[in-house]
Amino acid sequence: TIVAALEAQIAHNCLTESCTAIEYWWGLPPPNSEAFEVVLAAGCTYTVEATNSLCAALDAGLVDAGTLVLLALEERASTSACLDVLSTRGWSIETVHSWRGPPSAEPLAPHPFARVLKVSKDKSMCCE
Repeated sequence: TIVAALEAQIAHNCLTESCTAIEYWWGLPPPNSEAFEVVLAAGCTYTVEATNSLCAALDAGLVDAGTLVLLALEERASTSACLDVLSTRGWSIETVHSWRGPPSAEPLAPHPFARVLKVSKDKSMCCE
């Protein structure tokens, strides 16, 4: 899993005293009393409901104004509506990286397209 890979890198770099990797489950209280410095999220914008859950988790104390939040997503029919949810809830969106995959074997299927986004909140809006 990605968490195991991150834990291995943390140990390899002798950062176990100052760094941790965890998997967060929607709806649970934040696992730490302090906000995280970095949040990596993937698969959280397939539906408007999932995007609202992501925003609720971030706003519940997972982040503060200094947290780097990176969101990986594959473009889908719902992507625009999901990004609108982020914006409506006060999150700014900046594309950090994007790529288009090789053509699909299906003749009418589009090339897969994915992005990594940096999402952040203005300090005045953070953690309302």
